[in-house]
Amino acid sequence: GKTVLVQRVVGEGNLITVSGASVRAPDQLWERVLDWWGEPHVKVASRADTTTEGSARERAVNLGVTGTGASTRGTSTTSGTSADTLQATVNRRGLPQVVDELANKATTILLDDFHYIPRAIQADVAQQLKDAASRSVRICVASVPHRADNLVRALPELRGRVLAIDLDYWGRKDLLEIPRLGCAHLGLQIDSASLTRATSTLRCCARSRWIRRDSHSTRTSSIAGSMTCAPARTPTERAWSAPV
Repeated sequence: GKTVLVQRVVGEGNLITVSGASVRAPDQLWERVLDWWGEPHVKVASRADTTTEGSARERAVNLGVTGTGASTRGTSTTSGTSADTLQATVNRRGLPQVVDELANKATTILLDDFHYIPRAIQADVAQQLKDAASRSVRICVASVPHRADNLVRALPELRGRVLAIDLDYWGRKDLLEIPRLGCAHLGLQIDSASLTRATSTLRCCARSRWIRRDSHSTRTSSIAGSMTCAPARTPTERAWSAPV
Protein backbone atom coordinates (compact mmCIF):
# COMPACT_ATOMS: atom_id res chain seq x y z
CA GLY A 1 0.00 0.00 0.00
CA LYS A 2 2.77 2.48 0.86
CA THR A 3 4.62 1.87 -2.39
CA VAL A 4 1.50 2.19 -4.52
CA LEU A 5 0.61 5.47 -2.83
CA VAL A 6 4.05 6.96 -3.52
CA GLN A 7 3.90 5.69 -7.11
CA ARG A 8 0.63 7.50 -7.69
CA VAL A 9 1.95 10.74 -6.20
CA VAL A 10 5.43 10.73 -7.74
CA GLY A 11 4.75 8.75 -10.90
CA GLU A 12 5.99 5.22 -11.52
CA GLY A 13 8.52 6.42 -14.08
CA ASN A 14 10.07 8.80 -11.53
CA LEU A 15 10.42 6.30 -8.69
CA ILE A 16 13.37 4.12 -7.68
CA THR A 17 12.29 1.66 -4.99
CA VAL A 18 14.75 0.02 -2.60
CA SER A 19 13.60 -2.39 0.10
CA GLY A 20 15.21 -2.07 3.50
CA ALA A 21 15.42 -5.86 3.59
CA SER A 22 18.01 -5.74 0.77
CA VAL A 23 20.33 -3.32 2.60
CA ARG A 24 22.88 -5.09 4.79
CA ALA A 25 25.66 -2.48 4.60
CA PRO A 26 25.42 1.34 4.47
CA ASP A 27 26.91 1.64 0.96
CA GLN A 28 24.68 -1.14 -0.31
CA LEU A 29 21.76 1.28 -0.44
CA TRP A 30 23.39 3.19 -3.29
CA GLU A 31 24.36 -0.05 -5.02
CA ARG A 32 20.66 -0.95 -5.09
CA VAL A 33 19.80 2.48 -6.49
CA LEU A 34 22.40 2.13 -9.26
CA ASP A 35 21.15 -1.40 -10.00
CA TRP A 36 17.65 0.00 -10.50
CA TRP A 37 19.08 2.82 -12.62
CA GLY A 38 20.85 0.26 -14.82
CA GLU A 39 24.39 1.46 -14.22
CA PRO A 40 27.10 -1.14 -14.98
CA HIS A 41 29.42 -2.18 -12.17
CA VAL A 42 32.53 -1.47 -14.25
CA LYS A 43 33.20 0.81 -17.22
CA VAL A 44 36.25 0.39 -19.44
CA ALA A 45 37.39 3.26 -21.66
CA SER A 46 40.26 3.02 -24.13
CA ARG A 47 41.94 5.35 -26.62
CA ALA A 48 44.50 4.57 -29.31
CA ASP A 49 46.73 7.17 -30.99
CA THR A 50 48.62 6.23 -34.15
CA THR A 51 51.39 8.37 -35.65
CA THR A 52 52.95 7.80 -39.07
CA GLU A 53 56.05 9.62 -40.29
CA GLY A 54 57.58 9.36 -43.75
CA SER A 55 60.32 11.00 -45.80
CA ALA A 56 61.46 10.65 -49.42
CA ARG A 57 64.77 11.66 -51.01
CA GLU A 58 65.56 11.80 -54.70
CA ARG A 59 69.02 12.23 -56.26
CA ALA A 60 69.80 12.81 -59.96
CA VAL A 61 73.14 13.21 -61.81
CA ASN A 62 73.62 14.28 -65.43
CA LEU A 63 76.91 13.66 -67.25
CA GLY A 64 77.45 15.14 -70.64
CA VAL A 65 80.22 15.25 -73.25
CA THR A 66 79.91 16.94 -76.58
CA GLY A 67 77.70 14.78 -78.68
CA THR A 68 76.95 12.31 -75.90
CA GLY A 69 75.09 12.36 -72.55
CA ALA A 70 74.19 10.14 -69.60
CA SER A 71 72.06 10.56 -66.50
CA THR A 72 71.34 8.61 -63.33
CA ARG A 73 68.51 9.02 -60.79
CA GLY A 74 68.01 7.45 -57.35
CA THR A 75 65.11 7.62 -54.86
CA SER A 76 65.01 6.53 -51.21
CA THR A 77 61.94 6.49 -48.92
CA THR A 78 61.84 6.18 -45.13
CA SER A 79 58.63 5.73 -43.03
CA GLY A 80 57.80 4.91 -39.42
CA THR A 81 54.59 4.19 -37.47
CA SER A 82 54.03 4.35 -33.71
CA ALA A 83 50.87 3.58 -31.71
CA ASP A 84 49.97 4.52 -28.13
CA THR A 85 47.01 2.86 -26.35
CA LEU A 86 45.49 4.23 -23.13
CA GLN A 87 42.95 2.14 -21.18
CA ALA A 88 41.12 3.10 -17.98
CA THR A 89 38.74 1.09 -15.76
CA VAL A 90 36.12 2.97 -13.74
CA ASN A 91 34.12 1.31 -10.95
CA ARG A 92 30.88 2.49 -9.39
CA ARG A 93 31.27 5.41 -6.99
CA GLY A 94 28.25 4.86 -4.75
CA LEU A 95 26.67 7.98 -3.28
CA PRO A 96 28.70 10.51 -5.35
CA GLN A 97 27.56 8.80 -8.55
CA VAL A 98 23.93 8.79 -7.38
CA VAL A 99 24.21 12.52 -6.69
CA ASP A 100 25.65 13.12 -10.17
CA GLU A 101 22.80 11.16 -11.77
CA LEU A 102 19.79 12.25 -9.69
CA ALA A 103 20.48 15.64 -8.12
CA ASN A 104 17.92 18.32 -9.04
CA LYS A 105 15.79 15.81 -10.97
CA ALA A 106 12.20 14.63 -10.53
CA THR A 107 13.34 11.08 -9.74
CA THR A 108 12.63 10.05 -6.14
CA ILE A 109 14.35 7.29 -4.17
CA LEU A 110 11.84 5.37 -2.04
CA LEU A 111 13.46 3.45 0.82
CA ASP A 112 10.66 1.10 1.80
CA ASP A 113 10.54 -0.56 5.22
CA PHE A 114 13.46 1.29 6.78
CA HIS A 115 12.96 -0.77 9.95
CA TYR A 116 14.12 -3.91 8.08
CA ILE A 117 17.65 -2.49 7.90
CA PRO A 118 19.82 -3.99 10.68
CA ARG A 119 19.76 -1.70 13.70
CA ALA A 120 23.57 -1.66 13.85
CA ILE A 121 23.83 0.25 10.54
CA GLN A 122 20.65 2.34 10.65
CA ALA A 123 22.56 5.39 11.93
CA ASP A 124 25.10 5.14 9.08
CA VAL A 125 22.32 4.81 6.50
CA ALA A 126 20.48 7.79 8.01
CA GLN A 127 23.65 9.91 7.80
CA GLN A 128 24.05 9.06 4.12
CA LEU A 129 20.38 9.85 3.46
CA LYS A 130 20.90 13.24 5.09
CA ASP A 131 23.97 13.85 2.92
CA ALA A 132 22.13 12.89 -0.28
CA ALA A 133 19.10 15.05 0.58
CA SER A 134 21.35 18.05 1.28
CA ARG A 135 22.74 17.63 -2.23
CA SER A 136 19.30 17.88 -3.87
CA VAL A 137 18.46 14.18 -4.20
CA ARG A 138 14.77 13.49 -3.55
CA ILE A 139 14.26 10.80 -0.90
CA CYS A 140 11.17 9.25 0.67
CA VAL A 141 11.35 6.77 3.57
CA ALA A 142 8.35 4.53 4.26
CA SER A 143 7.72 2.54 7.43
CA VAL A 144 4.84 0.89 9.24
CA PRO A 145 3.11 3.22 11.75
CA HIS A 146 4.64 1.73 14.91
CA ARG A 147 8.16 2.07 13.41
CA ALA A 148 7.68 5.48 11.83
CA ASP A 149 10.20 7.20 14.11
CA ASN A 150 13.04 4.72 13.53
CA LEU A 151 14.79 7.10 11.13
CA VAL A 152 14.86 9.97 13.64
CA ARG A 153 15.84 7.63 16.46
CA ALA A 154 18.75 6.37 14.38
CA LEU A 155 19.95 9.95 13.77
CA PRO A 156 18.42 12.44 16.24
CA GLU A 157 19.82 15.44 14.35
CA LEU A 158 17.22 14.74 11.64
CA ARG A 159 14.52 15.83 14.07
CA GLY A 160 12.82 18.86 12.58
CA ARG A 161 14.35 18.19 9.15
CA VAL A 162 12.05 15.32 8.22
CA LEU A 163 8.49 15.90 7.05
CA ALA A 164 6.36 13.09 8.48
CA ILE A 165 3.16 12.14 6.67
CA ASP A 166 0.88 9.94 8.77
CA LEU A 167 -1.68 7.86 6.89
CA ASP A 168 -4.92 7.20 8.73
CA TYR A 169 -7.12 4.14 8.28
CA TRP A 170 -9.30 4.09 5.20
CA GLY A 171 -12.83 5.37 5.60
CA ARG A 172 -15.88 3.19 5.04
CA LYS A 173 -16.56 4.78 1.65
CA ASP A 174 -13.05 3.95 0.42
CA LEU A 175 -13.20 0.40 1.75
CA LEU A 176 -16.51 -0.22 -0.01
CA GLU A 177 -14.83 0.45 -3.35
CA ILE A 178 -12.64 -2.66 -2.92
CA PRO A 179 -15.44 -5.28 -2.92
CA ARG A 180 -17.55 -3.29 -5.36
CA LEU A 181 -14.81 -3.16 -7.99
CA GLY A 182 -13.60 -6.68 -7.23
CA CYS A 183 -17.04 -8.27 -7.41
CA ALA A 184 -17.75 -6.50 -10.70
CA HIS A 185 -14.60 -7.99 -12.24
CA LEU A 186 -15.44 -11.45 -10.86
CA GLY A 187 -19.04 -11.30 -12.01
CA LEU A 188 -20.40 -11.63 -8.46
CA GLN A 189 -23.42 -9.90 -7.01
CA ILE A 190 -23.50 -9.10 -3.29
CA ASP A 191 -26.18 -7.03 -1.62
CA SER A 192 -25.32 -3.64 -0.15
CA ALA A 193 -26.08 -4.74 3.41
CA SER A 194 -23.44 -7.50 3.23
CA LEU A 195 -20.90 -5.10 1.76
CA THR A 196 -21.56 -2.63 4.57
CA ARG A 197 -21.11 -5.33 7.22
CA ALA A 198 -17.89 -6.46 5.55
CA THR A 199 -16.57 -2.91 5.56
CA SER A 200 -17.35 -2.48 9.26
CA THR A 201 -15.57 -5.75 10.01
CA LEU A 202 -12.46 -4.74 8.05
CA ARG A 203 -12.25 -1.40 9.86
CA CYS A 204 -12.57 -3.16 13.21
CA CYS A 205 -9.89 -5.70 12.31
CA ALA A 206 -7.51 -3.03 11.03
CA ARG A 207 -7.72 -1.13 14.30
CA SER A 208 -7.33 -4.20 16.51
CA ARG A 209 -4.62 -5.65 14.19
CA TRP A 210 -6.07 -9.14 14.59
CA ILE A 211 -8.45 -11.25 12.53
CA ARG A 212 -9.99 -14.35 14.10
CA ARG A 213 -12.10 -16.90 12.31
CA ASP A 214 -15.48 -17.27 14.00
CA SER A 215 -15.93 -21.04 14.39
CA HIS A 216 -19.51 -20.58 15.63
CA SER A 217 -20.71 -18.79 12.51
CA THR A 218 -22.72 -20.81 10.03
CA ARG A 219 -23.60 -18.04 7.59
CA THR A 220 -21.80 -18.15 4.27
CA SER A 221 -23.85 -15.71 2.19
CA SER A 222 -22.36 -12.71 3.96
CA ILE A 223 -18.69 -11.81 3.65
CA ALA A 224 -18.68 -10.45 7.19
CA GLY A 225 -20.53 -13.43 8.59
CA SER A 226 -17.48 -15.72 8.56
CA MET A 227 -15.15 -13.66 10.73
CA THR A 228 -15.15 -11.42 13.77
CA CYS A 229 -12.57 -9.07 15.20
CA ALA A 230 -10.93 -9.63 18.55
CA PRO A 231 -7.43 -10.16 19.91
CA ALA A 232 -6.55 -13.81 20.51
CA ARG A 233 -6.90 -14.69 24.19
CA THR A 234 -6.60 -18.44 24.58
CA PRO A 235 -4.20 -20.94 22.96
CA THR A 236 -7.12 -22.35 20.98
CA GLU A 237 -8.12 -18.94 19.69
CA ARG A 238 -4.50 -17.99 18.99
CA ALA A 239 -4.20 -20.88 16.56
CA TRP A 240 -6.95 -19.29 14.48
CA SER A 241 -5.43 -15.82 14.60
CA ALA A 242 -3.09 -13.95 12.32
CA PRO A 243 -1.80 -10.38 12.47
CA VAL A 244 -3.09 -8.06 9.77
